[in-house]
Amino acid sequence: MTHKGKRAKITPIGESIIQSKALETPRRKREEVAEELQLILEGKGHDVPQVEVLERKISKYRKHSTDSPKDKPWSILSLLDSSDNSIPPEALPAVLEVWIYTLENDIPPLTIRQAKWASLLYRVLPPIVDYADLWEHAVFYAGYEKSRERFKLSPLTVAGVGYHQDLKLYRDYCTRAGNALDEERLKRLKSPDVLRKLGLERLSSWPEFREGGEQ
Repeated sequence: MTHKGKRAKITPIGESIIQSKALETPRRKREEVAEELQLILEGKGHDVPQVEVLERKISKYRKHSTDSPKDKPWSILSLLDSSDNSIPPEALPAVLEVWIYTLENDIPPLTIRQAKWASLLYRVLPPIVDYADLWEHAVFYAGYEKSRERFKLSPLTVAGVGYHQDLKLYRDYCTRAGNALDEERLKRLKSPDVLRKLGLERLSSWPEFREGGEQ
């Protein structure tokens, strides 16, 4: 059961969503970002905090954020600026498609950091007609990478958020490959036995890893 307003509780995964969104568009009005976050969190089955609570969190994350060359808009010419910006030639078509996707929709332009993640993930999501899925995963991993650079996160939070997102990526991969991941198998991958095998048994207390949690 999810809660709204004062009764809302923010899980580590919900916190990672807030961090990523706050840093994705640092000059966008806090209220607009907070209202969008409410929709995102509700859509993912999380509790929905008040706008004021989300605004304070957005301010906190932005205050401790610093500009990085990796967060500048991506272009082919950005590949010349640093060896860190290199993209494998075989990944360029997919990165260009994601770049065009950001330009044609009401979302911020692709950053160098996001382009790197898109180049790492593009083969996991074939065949691609709509590049929204690849963009969404690239934005999450890039945003979480940025959060880890700027904020001290516990090892459990890093491992838990990462495993949860990796399962989502695998689910999307199975769907793209025409072999949809059934709910029973997904439940097994979140079961206490599997979490114990990974040394992540404490994740069993997280709502996302309980029966009926976010899929």
